[in-house]
Formats: sequence, structure tokens, C-alpha cells
Amino acid sequence: EQLSFDPLAGTRHLLTLCQNPGGFTAEEIQAFADELSGEIWPKARATEMEFHCQAFQKYLHEWFQLSFELTPQEVELEFWKSAYDSRPTGGILELLKPLARMGIPTAVLSNTTHSEKTLRYELARWGLEPYFRFVIATAEYVHRKPSPRIFRLAARKIGGRDIFYAGDKIEFDVLGASRAGMKALWYNPKGAAPSLPGLSYLEVS
Repeated sequence: EQLSFDPLAGTRHLLTLCQNPGGFTAEEIQAFADELSGEIWPKARATEMEFHCQAFQKYLHEWFQLSFELTPQEVELEFWKSAYDSRPTGGILELLKPLARMGIPTAVLSNTTHSEKTLRYELARWGLEPYFRFVIATAEYVHRKPSPRIFRLAARKIGGRDIFYAGDKIEFDVLGASRAGMKALWYNPKGAAPSLPGLSYLEVS
């Protein structure tokens, strides 16, 4: 459950970890990053294709001639730690523990520009990582939800016939799961009105 996202805070933190011969400010770098994002996101959503934040960061940092002794994965993680504030959704352990006891496998399929390693870092922070058989970060698989291709890959990896997919975004999670032939669960704790009529799903709160 993402509480907030402050990319400027992430950029400020990265500037403490790199060489910045041009003396660029975090505000200058972030303004250019916002411009790039504004060009990329509409194309990503329209084509259901994902990009990786490490490629984004490489372009951004080389544009401003910033150099790091950290690896690209380490740079990504440092940005994540400073830019994102998240917490487990209430009741998640009460769901995962009995599923694990019954031998029902669970996994993560996340629309994200970040890597699997970064997602696993966040899951491990809250003691959730051991419950998931695998983690798919769409940044590493070209396709993003609601593309049925990424759902079909997840289904292939987890195996079995009766596969349920739960998510809180009807336009990504419910639509994609439905298109891939899964049983869709819409996690809708705030009681939002459905934006896509005609989909078959079970609503849970």
C-alpha cells in the first residue's frame, strides 16, 4: 500500500551519493525527469509496455553528468528508500498465513518501473517475502498490466487451473486478469464505483 511518492526527495538523496561537477540542483534534475516522464508514460499506458527505471536513471544521470560508485541496482534502491513511503495493507498476513498452511501458492505481479530486487527489499522489510513463490516486476518483462501476456506468464509460472488474481485497480488488475482468463478479485475497500462496465469479477473490501 503506497502512502506517498516524493521523487524530489529521492533525487535530493541521490545527489549526496554522486559526483555532480555541474553543480545541478535536485530541483533542476527533477524538472527534467518530470518532462521525460510526461513523454514516456502516455506511450507506456497506450501500448501496455513497461520501461525500467534503471534505463530512465541512466539517461537522466548522464544528461547531467552525474557519476556514482554504486551499481545501477544500488542507485535504484537508494532512490526507492527516500522517495517511497509504503506499508502492508491491513489484514494481509491474516490472508497469507492460512493460504500458506493450506499449501495454496501465492505470488506478486506488480506494475512497476522498479526491479524485482527492489520489490523484494520492500516485502522483506515487512516480513512478507517468504509467502510469495515469485515476484514479477513488469519493468523486467516488457509488458505491463492490463496486457494479458504478463498475466499469462504469471499463470504459467504458478501452475494449476483455478487461478485468482486480486488487485485494487480495475483498469489494470481486473481488466488484465479477465482478459487472461483468470478469476478476478477487485479489492475495493473505499467502495469506488466501477469504471469499466461488463467485466466479470468478485468485489472484496
